[in-house]
Amino acid sequence: MSINPGSGFPFDPFPHFHSFIDDTIPGIRFTAMARMIRLKHPELFDAITSYSRKEYEDVSERISAMMLNISPMQIVAKCDGWAKGPMLSLMEEYRTYNYRAGNHVVRVLLSHFLAFSQDKLLTPEVFCWPGAWMAGENLSQRVADIFECHGALFVDRETDSGIYPRIREGYDEESLQNMFDDFYAAAVTYEMTDQLIVRSGPFEYKYDWLKPSASFGRI
Repeated sequence: MSINPGSGFPFDPFPHFHSFIDDTIPGIRFTAMARMIRLKHPELFDAITSYSRKEYEDVSERISAMMLNISPMQIVAKCDGWAKGPMLSLMEEYRTYNYRAGNHVVRVLLSHFLAFSQDKLLTPEVFCWPGAWMAGENLSQRVADIFECHGALFVDRETDSGIYPRIREGYDEESLQNMFDDFYAAAVTYEMTDQLIVRSGPFEYKYDWLKPSASFGRI
């Protein structure tokens, strides 16, 4: 709850614009929540026993109401509404991994975030307490599938310094490779633009992580 405030995204600054900074900095939020729970709701110290959805909803709603915050369930419900409404076409790109060229990095990251939020809406307890749900009697194929679905997009290898697309179930390798190529082409463009605008001196081409066998330097 401390690192996902909902203020500013996906909701407008809440409850007051002048408190936006304090409403969104995780450290301030965590400290304030811990203090208020100790002072006003010490019974919550022992509220989590089964790591269930019901416990998650009850405790998170009570803390949110106490802090005058948007609740985690309201946040993911808002994102689910986007995914099923104005961003439905983007989620189709996510389903097929055939992303349109414009704003490629944003499209990839936002679609994965929305998919993550949709699963969190269905099973918030798994995302809050993964340790309790990924071992012992709670472990299930559903939990394993959620973990697989929301794993890292890109991975490295022990034998070199490169970054590679992660093989994902349900997606062909060509689509994964195309997404990777377009994603990092855009990322390199952003980085080069940053150098052009805000840095002095010659360009630096430090992109050996894209192809470990290549040799890049300064020009």
